[in-house]
Amino acid sequence: MVKVFISEEDFSYNSFLLGDKILESGFKPNYLVAVSRGGTPPGIRVHEFLERYGAECICHPIRTNGYPEPEKMSKKIIVSGLDYLVHNVNSDDKLLIIDDVFDTGLSMEAILNKMQKEMRKNFPNDIRVGTVYFKPEKNKTKLIPDYFVLEAGKDDWIYFPHELDGLEGDELYEAKGPRIAELVLRRDAEYKLK
Repeated sequence: MVKVFISEEDFSYNSFLLGDKILESGFKPNYLVAVSRGGTPPGIRVHEFLERYGAECICHPIRTNGYPEPEKMSKKIIVSGLDYLVHNVNSDDKLLIIDDVFDTGLSMEAILNKMQKEMRKNFPNDIRVGTVYFKPEKNKTKLIPDYFVLEAGKDDWIYFPHELDGLEGDELYEAKGPRIAELVLRRDAEYKLK
């Protein structure tokens, strides 16, 4: 595993660049769906970028969670937060789903399957997927994002600006800078965390 630390500035820039790619393609979504947690920051930036240049779309968050399935060596992906979309989106609407990273594709596949099941005839004919990072070598589905900014290797473990889990000592300084590292390490010592 290779740890890749993404700065706030780079993540913000690449999120706006994703918005620019979508704008350049001519796609004008009515709805932008940001997949929480990680897809929310780029989703907001893409939404802001598209609206600045005339798009009128509603931004709505949804969430995915993976839960272990003991009989299988995998996780069941639970999709929540679709109620608003189920009650408001129609088949002729254009929907854009934004996430931070597309690796196995299983979360996106679960989202699309659940949407199709719950929306039935109102499932949009034009749904596109955008992500900041795409890991094609880890993709276990037939899905490919319509828009992405950067390709990441299969062994890359991307640390986004908001993430702390798994970072210790010097990595905190490298990934977050001295002010945040010192704050976190002070609290780690107080809470007896490594």
